[in-house]
Amino acid sequence: MKSRTTIIYIASGFVAASLIFAGYFFLKKPEKIAPPPIEEAKSAIVFKDVKYSGEKKGIIDWEIRGKTGKKYIDKPIVEMEQMEGEYKPKAGTFVRFKGRKGSLDTEKETGTVEDVRIVHNDEYTLTTKCLWFTVQAPSCGKSVRHRQSPKSSLGLHLHLC
Repeated sequence: MKSRTTIIYIASGFVAASLIFAGYFFLKKPEKIAPPPIEEAKSAIVFKDVKYSGEKKGIIDWEIRGKTGKKYIDKPIVEMEQMEGEYKPKAGTFVRFKGRKGSLDTEKETGTVEDVRIVHNDEYTLTTKCLWFTVQAPSCGKSVRHRQSPKSSLGLHLHLC
């Protein structure tokens, strides 16, 4: 009888010690994880089916679309994927481009497109690694100019004006 009582006390002590040990871990306050500082975090808003356009005399003369767009809150830059663009300097003339990804600086009105295919009036097509473009004020009165970029930077400059 004495050994049975000893076994019961030892088992009860083991159960009590296990409960106290488990309670310590379950009731302990969780560790606080500090969020990253705002300066280091890249704050951005992601949009689907993005569209930027400009008009002259009530008619849209240029338009840039993207399947997805990431607009940074603290920067005037929009990064887009699967970009398409169209520019109509005058009636009957158009330039279309389609690229894998690119960016648009809304402050400087400049942008780039990677792996791009450019079509001019369905007359000729140009495929290039990179396209740099500028969207200037519609009052400049010039048409589209193309020129091959220097050898140091691969691509094409397209001046939309």
